[in-house]
Amino acid sequence: MRKRELSRRFLITCMGALVLTFGLLILCAWAGGPPEKPIDQDIAKGKWLVFVSPPQEFPINPEPALAISLFERSWKERQRALERQLRQLRGVGEISEVKGVPYALSIRTEPQSLALISGLPGVEEVVPDTKAARQRLKGLPLLQKQRSALSRIIPLQAPLTLTVAVHLTEMKVVGETSLPTPVLITIASSTGYVSKFSTVIPIPIGSNRYIYVFNFCSGWIPRETILPPGGVITVSQAGKVITATIPSLSAFATAEDDSIYGTGPLSATVDVYLYKEDEASFFASYTTTVTASGAYTLMPGIDLVGGHYGYAGVTGENGVRFYESFVVPYVSLWYGGDVLSGKAVPYSYINVRVKDKRGQIGSGWGDAYSDPYGAFACYISQNYYGGWSFAEGDLITVSGGGQEFSTVVPLLTSEFHRDEAKVDGYAPPSSPLEISLLKLDGSTAAFTTTSSADGYYALSLAPVSPQATEMGFVRYRTPEGHRIHRAFAVPGIIAELNDFYLRGYLSQAAAPFTLTLTGASGRVKSMFFDTSSYQADFAFYQRYYYYENVKIYPIIKEGDRVSIEVSGEEEISLTVPHLTINVDPSVKIAYGEAPPSSHLEVWWRDYVREVTATATGTYTADFSSEIGEELASGSLSTWYFDEQGNSVYIEAFAPYLSIAIGRKYVYTPYCSKFSCPMAVLLLDENGQLKERAQAHCCGVANFSNPIQAGDILVLEIEGQRVLTATVPFISARFDEENDLIYGQGPPSSTLSIYVYVYEPTYESVYKASQEWPYYYYTYIYTVETSAGGFYTLPLSGTLDIIPGSRGYVIYTSPHNYMLGYPFGAPMVYVNIGEEEVAMLLESFAPVSVTLLGPDGTEKSPPRSVTPSYLEAYASFDKPVEPGDTIVLTTASRVISVPIPLLTVSLDGDENLIKGMAPPEASLDVLLCRLQMGQEWRCFLRSATVSSSGGYSLTLPSDVTRADVMYWTLRGDQIKVTGIKPHLEVKLEARTIYGSSFRLGEPVTVTLYASDGSVKGQGTGESSAYHSSFSVYLDGITPTVGISDVIELRTPSGVYTFVIPHLTAYGDAVEDVVHGQAPPLTLVRVEVSEKSWLRGPHAQGGYYYSPPYRIVQADANGFYAADWSDVGLPMDGEGEVKWSNKRGDLVEVGFTVKGADFYLPLVLKQWPYEREM
Repeated sequence: MRKRELSRRFLITCMGALVLTFGLLILCAWAGGPPEKPIDQDIAKGKWLVFVSPPQEFPINPEPALAISLFERSWKERQRALERQLRQLRGVGEISEVKGVPYALSIRTEPQSLALISGLPGVEEVVPDTKAARQRLKGLPLLQKQRSALSRIIPLQAPLTLTVAVHLTEMKVVGETSLPTPVLITIASSTGYVSKFSTVIPIPIGSNRYIYVFNFCSGWIPRETILPPGGVITVSQAGKVITATIPSLSAFATAEDDSIYGTGPLSATVDVYLYKEDEASFFASYTTTVTASGAYTLMPGIDLVGGHYGYAGVTGENGVRFYESFVVPYVSLWYGGDVLSGKAVPYSYINVRVKDKRGQIGSGWGDAYSDPYGAFACYISQNYYGGWSFAEGDLITVSGGGQEFSTVVPLLTSEFHRDEAKVDGYAPPSSPLEISLLKLDGSTAAFTTTSSADGYYALSLAPVSPQATEMGFVRYRTPEGHRIHRAFAVPGIIAELNDFYLRGYLSQAAAPFTLTLTGASGRVKSMFFDTSSYQADFAFYQRYYYYENVKIYPIIKEGDRVSIEVSGEEEISLTVPHLTINVDPSVKIAYGEAPPSSHLEVWWRDYVREVTATATGTYTADFSSEIGEELASGSLSTWYFDEQGNSVYIEAFAPYLSIAIGRKYVYTPYCSKFSCPMAVLLLDENGQLKERAQAHCCGVANFSNPIQAGDILVLEIEGQRVLTATVPFISARFDEENDLIYGQGPPSSTLSIYVYVYEPTYESVYKASQEWPYYYYTYIYTVETSAGGFYTLPLSGTLDIIPGSRGYVIYTSPHNYMLGYPFGAPMVYVNIGEEEVAMLLESFAPVSVTLLGPDGTEKSPPRSVTPSYLEAYASFDKPVEPGDTIVLTTASRVISVPIPLLTVSLDGDENLIKGMAPPEASLDVLLCRLQMGQEWRCFLRSATVSSSGGYSLTLPSDVTRADVMYWTLRGDQIKVTGIKPHLEVKLEARTIYGSSFRLGEPVTVTLYASDGSVKGQGTGESSAYHSSFSVYLDGITPTVGISDVIELRTPSGVYTFVIPHLTAYGDAVEDVVHGQAPPLTLVRVEVSEKSWLRGPHAQGGYYYSPPYRIVQADANGFYAADWSDVGLPMDGEGEVKWSNKRGDLVEVGFTVKGADFYLPLVLKQWPYEREM
C-alpha cells in the first residue's frame, strides 16, 4: 500500500476501533498481561541505514573551536532537510535517528526506491540496517569519521602544545594539540569538589595535528549543573595543565532593534561572530566590551532577521576561550495547523502563547525545550477543545531563556486551478514568495514569485505537470524572518473497496464541499457535506458491519460514481472499476481481476510490483524473490489509476499465525473491519478442542490456557479452516560463562535467534532506575539444528552475554506459521529498604527466592514465584538491608546476590550527595527535581567511590531525589534512594502531603501557629516505593494558615517549613486573578474545569483540561494573571500554586467575584448568549 495513504488509514481505523481496543486491553489483562510485540523476521527486512554526507559548504571561522561547532551545526541542519525530503517519498515508511551512530537515519523502504534515495542531496551512503552495519559505525567518534573534512575546515597554523575552548551552550570542550596522548578534562565546583571528569583520545587531522572533542551531556539538562559559573575547568595532557574559571556569560539577538546583547565578566572584550542560515558565505565579526554594569550591547549595523545566528566569545585565564551561542529568533507555522516551530534561545524552556485577535476562539498555549541550536517545536492547545488552528491576525508570543518576541500572522491564501494548472492567492503586498510542489515521486518543484501591490500573486505549474493528490505550499517570510506557510493541493480522490472509505484533496483549503455517491443505476446512494482541512484534504468514510445480518451502511461497488462539488461546481469525479485481490502464501503470489490492459501497482508489505492486466482482465504479481523463506504475513493491496490520476485500491491479508510457547495468545493477520471474521481453535495433541478464541481486529486471539508443545492451532476465516499449525518442541538457554546459546528445535531446521543486550547508557540507566532495563542493542543470528533437533550457537567474539539480556528463538514453518520461544539471562533488581525484589528469569518455569540475613539464616521464608513474560516479583516479610543475601534457585542454577553496603544522603547544608559504597566502584546517580510539586525532571550523573568506600557529588539546590545504582560483578543492580523531604499543603485544609527522608518509615506531622502553639498533629507512614505520605491533622484548629510552621519528624531526621504569604482573588469585572506571593517567585494560576461556563466551541461539554497561567510576583510580592482574552466566569473557582526549589508546594483557592452592584444590575454577556 502507498505509504502516505497507510498512515492516514491506520489513524482512521484506530479511531473507529476504540471500543474494541478497550475490550482487548481488558481481555489481555485477564490473560496475564499485555501482549508483547511479536518478534518477526520482518524486523530485519526492508530497513536501511542512510548516512548523511558532510556539508561541502559551511561557514568558515578563523577559530578552530568555532569551526568545529559550525561544521556540526551545518551537518545537523543537512540531516533535518534530508529527513523532511524522505518523508515526502511515497515508498518510504518509518524514519528514525540511530542511537550511537551520528548523522544517520534508519528507514523502511522497498529496494526499488533505493536508487531514488541514493541520488537525493545529502545522502552519502545507503546500506542494509543490520547488526554488522551498526556495529561497524557505533562508537566511532563523529570527527574521526570525517577526518578529511575537518582538515579542510580547521585553519592551518603552527603546531600548538595545547589549546582549550569551552562551548557553554553546547556543554562541549574542544581543542588542538600536537600530541596523540590522552587528554584529561575535569570540572570542579567553586569549592574545589570535582563533579565531572573524562578522558578523551585526540584524533589526528594532519601532520602533528590532533583535535579532541568532549560533549558533557546529551538531552536537555540544565547547563548550570554541568558547567556552573564560578566552577573551574582543568585540561591536562602529558604533564601540561591548563586551568580556568568558568565565567558568567550570556548572549541574545533580536530583530526588533537589530542588536546583539548579553552579560559577561566586567570589562571583558567580547568577540561576536555572526552567520546566517541558508547562506554559508555570510560571515561577519565584531568586538565590544562589557560595561561596569556587567552588560554589553552591540549594534552590528545590518538588518538582523530570523535565521541569523552566532557566538559571543571571551578569553579567560591561561588563554582558555569561552563561547555562548545566540540566534535571532523566529517562528514557523502552517495556516490551520496546531504546531509551532522555530528558533529561540538555545537550551531553554520555551513557552508559547497565542491570542486570537478576532475574538472568536480565545487563546492557546504550548511549551517545549529548545536544542543546542535553538530549534523547538510544540503543540498548541486551546481553552476549548483539541489543538489550535492558526489564522490571520493571531498574535503569537514566545518567551524563554530570558528573551521574549511576538508576531502577528499575516494574510496568506492559496488555491490551485486544475484547468489552468496554476496556483494563486493573496499575500502581503509586494512580497517575495516561495512556492513548492511535492511530487509523488519524492522530488520537489520549487519556484519563486512576488505579490503585486494589491497582494495578488499567480504562478503556472504546468511545466512540472501536476498530478492528482500532489500537495504544495506557499511560504512567506516576514521582514523579521518568521516563516508562514499555506498549503494547496491538486484535486484527486482515493477510494478503498474493502470498506466505504474515501479521501483525497481539493483545490481550496477549508472549502465547503458536497460529495455524492451514485449507483450504477443512476440513483443517489449517499451524500456527504463537510469542510476540507487546512491542507485542502477531505476524508469521508462510513464503515459497514453486520448486525443481525443487516448491512447498516452502503458500500462502494463496481460502477458507482463518486463526484465532489465545490462552490456549486463539480471539481473531481471517479467511476469505481471492477477490482479484486487474492493471495497464495505458499508461493508468495498475489492475483486478481482488474479493468483489461490497465496499469496497476500491487503492494505486499513494503514491496511493490508494477503490472499490467491482461486483455481478459486478470493480473498476477510474484513476490517470491522478496519474501523468500520468510513468513508470508502482512497486508496486500492492488491500486488502479484512472485518466485523471484518481486511485482505487483493494486490500487483503495473508493468513498466518505467530505463536509463542508459554503464552496465552497468538497473533493473527490484522483485520481492518469492525466485524472480524477470524477465530483460532486451540486443540490438544489428540485433536480435541481445548478452547476457541475470536481474533480481534488488532490481530490477536486470547486463550485462558498457555500454549504448549504438541498443541494444534487452527486459523478459521469466515468459518473456513485455512491454516493448521502443530506446535513443535523448541527451547533456548543462555550459557553466560561460555558465551553461547543452546537448545532444541525441529530436526534439520533453520532457526533465527534475536538477542537483546542491555548495556548501560543514559536511556538504559534511566529506564532501569524506574523498573526494567532498556535494551540498547539487538543482535540477529541464524542457526541450523541437527538431525536430532539440537543446536549450539557460540557467541564468543561477537558479544558478551550479561545478566539482563533477553533472547527470542524463532522457527518459521513452511506451512506459514511462526513459533517463538523467549528466554533470558537471570538478573536481580534490588532496592535497599524495600521488601520486594524484581527479577528477570531464564524461562517460564517457577523459581524459588530466599532472603538470608548477615549470619546466613533465613530472614524471610522462601517464596515460589512464576514469571510472567520472564519477569517476576517476590515480596519478603522484612526489607532488604546491606549484609543480606538473596538466593535465587531456578531449574538449572542457584544464584546468590550479596547486598553490599550502599547508602546515600542529601545534605542540603553542604550541597552534597554522599554515602558509602563498595570501594573504587563506579556508580550511576539519577538526580531528580520536583516542579510545582507535581512533575519529576531527572538527569544522570556518575560517581567513583574512593578506596575507603566513600563517594560524594555536588548537589544542585533544587534536586530533591537521588537514585544511586551499583552494578555487581555478576551484573545485578542494587539501588538505594535518597530524598530531601518536602511538604504539600493547601491553605485552610487539614491534610498534609509530602515525602519523607526514607522509604517506609513512620512520620509525625505537627502544625504550629506563628506564636509557637500547637494547632494540630497527625501520624502516618511513608510509602515503601516513593516515600510519599498523607497525614490528617487532629486538633482544635488544625487547618493550615499563613505563617504557620509545619514540622515533619521521622527517625531519619526533622524538617520544618514556614507557610509563606500567599493570597488569591478572582475579579470577573477586570478578568484578572491577583494576590500576593513571595517576591520575584512564580505562581501557577488555574481555573477549575468544572467552573468554566459552557461555550459555543465546547460542544456541549466542559473543556478537556483546566486552563492555567504562570506569572511572576513583583519585587513587592504582588502578582496579576490576565484572563481578558477568554474572560473569567462569575462564581468560578480556581487555585493558585506556589513552589520553592526543593518542591514544597502551597495552594490557595479562590472564587471569581464581580463588582457589588445594586441597581441597575450589570452582567457580562457571553458571545454564545448573544447568538441565542
